[in-house]
Amino acid sequence: MKIKSTLTFAALWILTAAVCLPVFAQGTAFTYQGQLQNNGGPANGIYNFAFSLFTTNTGGSLIAGPVTDNAIMVTNGLFTVTIDFGSGAFAGATNWLQIYVETNGVSTFTTMTPRQQLTPTPYAIFAEGANASGLTGTIPAGDLNGTYGGGLTGVALLAGGNTFSGNENINGTLKISDGSGTGSHTDEIIGPGGYIPGEEHSINFDDPAGHVGSLILGYNGNGYFSVGNLYQNGAHQSGTKAFTIFGTGNVNIDPAGLNNGFLNNGSTNGSGLTFGTSSGEGIASKRTVGGNQNGLDFYTSFTPRMSVLNDGFVGIGRQTPVTGSDIFSILAPTVAGAYGGMYVDTTSANALPFYGYAINGSTAAWTYVDGNDGNKWKLNDSGVWMTVTPTGNIGLGTTTPSTSDRIEVSGSCRMDDNPIYLRASGDRNHGIAYSNTVSGITIDGPFIWGFSGGALGGVTTVNPDCVSLRWDWQGNVWISNNCSVATLSIRGGADLAEPFNISAGNGEVPEGSVMVIDEQNPGKLKLSDSPYDSHVAGVVSGANGVNPGIQMHQQGLIEGGKNVALTGRVYVRADDSNGAIRPGDMLTTSNLPGRAMKITDHERAFGAILGKAMTALDKGQGMVLVLVTLQ
Repeated sequence: MKIKSTLTFAALWILTAAVCLPVFAQGTAFTYQGQLQNNGGPANGIYNFAFSLFTTNTGGSLIAGPVTDNAIMVTNGLFTVTIDFGSGAFAGATNWLQIYVETNGVSTFTTMTPRQQLTPTPYAIFAEGANASGLTGTIPAGDLNGTYGGGLTGVALLAGGNTFSGNENINGTLKISDGSGTGSHTDEIIGPGGYIPGEEHSINFDDPAGHVGSLILGYNGNGYFSVGNLYQNGAHQSGTKAFTIFGTGNVNIDPAGLNNGFLNNGSTNGSGLTFGTSSGEGIASKRTVGGNQNGLDFYTSFTPRMSVLNDGFVGIGRQTPVTGSDIFSILAPTVAGAYGGMYVDTTSANALPFYGYAINGSTAAWTYVDGNDGNKWKLNDSGVWMTVTPTGNIGLGTTTPSTSDRIEVSGSCRMDDNPIYLRASGDRNHGIAYSNTVSGITIDGPFIWGFSGGALGGVTTVNPDCVSLRWDWQGNVWISNNCSVATLSIRGGADLAEPFNISAGNGEVPEGSVMVIDEQNPGKLKLSDSPYDSHVAGVVSGANGVNPGIQMHQQGLIEGGKNVALTGRVYVRADDSNGAIRPGDMLTTSNLPGRAMKITDHERAFGAILGKAMTALDKGQGMVLVLVTLQ
């Protein structure tokens, strides 16, 4: 195009006779020529130019630019520059060029006025008339040399030598032919060397380094479509395919077996099927050696969450079995206090979610929550053998455990020599167990123990009157009612005693004192104080550590006071009022309070005999072991 105008530059220079020519085969760049005048004369020297593209001659919208050409030599006012506003700047409407100029080394541009209108050159007019924006039909092979712009419609290209640059829009059918123009293959996409039955044919994308990507069409009876590498450096290769869509509808990812088994997180070369970008959800199958080869790994956040091994093992959070034989495994979180495992969530209130196992396809045992039976948890192994209610009651051998007891067992219960402890918090001082010996005593049976004592109840544990048997830590035993025995061995005492109340005024009555019936206080005893007293009743038991072997009383009626030995062996306080006492001597009351003496007057002693001496007293006062036999 030719532009004739006069531009003022800083009121010093004038620009005239501008010419705009296309740069053939150079993309979107064009050449602009003009003349710059300085104070009415041609300018000389080095100048910087800038150019912008507007929609109108004044105002309007900026289309592109500014683009700058620096250090342009101006000789006798003439200069030539190359301007490239990029693709899309010229869409068919009238455009106006704004020019800016400055001397080289000065940082301020001067805007030239007016703007210059850009009009088409004769070649551009020809191209417009030839429908360059929408070529149709078949172009002979001799005319398909060089570079072509976008917008090709319904074009059939011959194989080899067709080059496209930039973003090309091909509307309609792209036909690549082997040139024969015959047969059924003229409408197919044909690869290098023509159509070869049974092999792949491709559209190849090559860069100067020879690296390619291919869209591959092949025929295997149904046909298939692949993306991968098939043609490189001008030669047909064996190629690798990233994925293939078969005519039968099957889709194969990584048919060449190159996937290394993880997703690409931006720093690794993993591959697989991903969903979206940057967040790391997808499926990968490792084809190379090692790890989960030939299995499936399901990812979120670039981390394998579930893995399926080639042998059928399924792992959540793990890729290896726990025992080597399990087919399904879950790795629970390692955070302290976090729940780990699996829930079975059902939508029905009376559903039966369960976990079970089978042997060779036949059910063997399972656990489940029975929504039809109050949401009880049950363990079934050829029958329901354990039931746990929502309130925590447990039934063994029954599906209806007691609502008032924590555990109910329908059937026998065996502990196998293990104790049952009756207190919590590690307290083992109360319990029941089997034992064969305790403290050297042979038991070979149940053993019940308590820290301070224990008891056996009758009907209930809350009523103390229903305690049948009670004992304390000292070994004392109390029986609430009749006790029937075949024989009775007494190891803790030597006499038969009964408690009696002592009359007032006797003061402290020591063990071994001789007691007589108090006529003034019926039912009570007092210290003896006269010889040969026929009211003699017995001896206060307990002297010299000899305790009663049998103690008799009736609770609530006859109890309290001193235990008085009525028969058996007991130590007695004695004196020599009637001479020295020898074993075998009969004893009676003495004139000294609470003491015994030897009988010398047998007629007077009738009804006043205390018993027979078993040890001697030579003189004075002392203790004599007596076999009490009141007569």
